[in-house]
Amino acid sequence: MGEAELGLVRLYALEPISAWLDAARKGADWVIDVRDAHDDLKHQVNDQWMSYALHDLYVLTGDKRYADHAFKIAHAIDAAEPKPPPAPDFAGSFSDTGEIPLTSARLEALASDIQLARFMGQDEEWLRAPAVRYATFTYGGQLNEENDYFARNPSRVQGAVRESLLSDNLRIDFDGHSASAWLRLARELRDPSWGKKK
Repeated sequence: MGEAELGLVRLYALEPISAWLDAARKGADWVIDVRDAHDDLKHQVNDQWMSYALHDLYVLTGDKRYADHAFKIAHAIDAAEPKPPPAPDFAGSFSDTGEIPLTSARLEALASDIQLARFMGQDEEWLRAPAVRYATFTYGGQLNEENDYFARNPSRVQGAVRESLLSDNLRIDFDGHSASAWLRLARELRDPSWGKKK
């Protein structure tokens, strides 16, 4: 659902036809009022695509419900992280196998929520600490000269992100989610004014 929402909002940014925005709002309203209405933090869907879309919808409409729901997702992400981790290497992981894509997708949501908090002039510190922890964990899954020994052609896998701490499987979406999250968070950390309302 979140991917469709984001697609509609971004389509509206390219071609500002009210039907695109209306459809995006109807979808987001359904998520807030029906799908997630009775979910506590334990059952809330950790949907990074919806977080992106809710950020954009808030910027476009000023409807606080969109921001509130984005922050509900962020609180659910924080609540879902095992604390303490089962081992130091697993700090920032959401699974007992150290699955990296689960964390990188959640990092995408938190990075979007940091930008939303900035735009609203609200405190972002509660989002920053877990975001940095998740970025550190996912970075540990990126292949380099020191950990690419398993590959048939090590030079071709450098920079890729593996599936988990226990699996060296590689897929393009493992790289895509991690890179997207790292780039957004890096921009926020380097420029404290980025994302603020102008």
